Amino acid sequence: PMRVCGPVKATIYAASSATDTDWTVMLLDVHPGGYAQRLNDGIVRARFRKSRERETWLTPGQVEAYDIDVWATCQTLLPGHRLRVDVSSSADPKWDPNMNTGGVLGRETKGIPADQRIYHDRAHASRILIPVLP
Repeated sequence: PMRVCGPVKATIYAASSATDTDWTVMLLDVHPGGYAQRLNDGIVRARFRKSRERETWLTPGQVEAYDIDVWATCQTLLPGHRLRVDVSSSADPKWDPNMNTGGVLGRETKGIPADQRIYHDRAHASRILIPVLP
């Protein structure tokens, strides 16, 4: 058995073709039969990646760092279970959809597709920090 207990934090390096988008990270316990149980998840709206008080638009194609609070969890994973990390740019209907346009929140009705890219290399070490207790 492995106990995962405490705050979970993720940092992803990503680029988007949009001026605003969302990034989500979900931590799951995958049972031996394949059932995936959500432990926790978190989200960041790109326009608020630097401050919740001031919007900062994306430069399309530019790699940015996103710190995502995946909240805290406390779960004992039994033998044969695995951890899975899902990264996405949407969690609708849990979170309001981001239309990727940079328009007024909650008032837009038409979105645009965004080309999303996650980076994981020496210069862009996307990662998730998971507290494992002895």
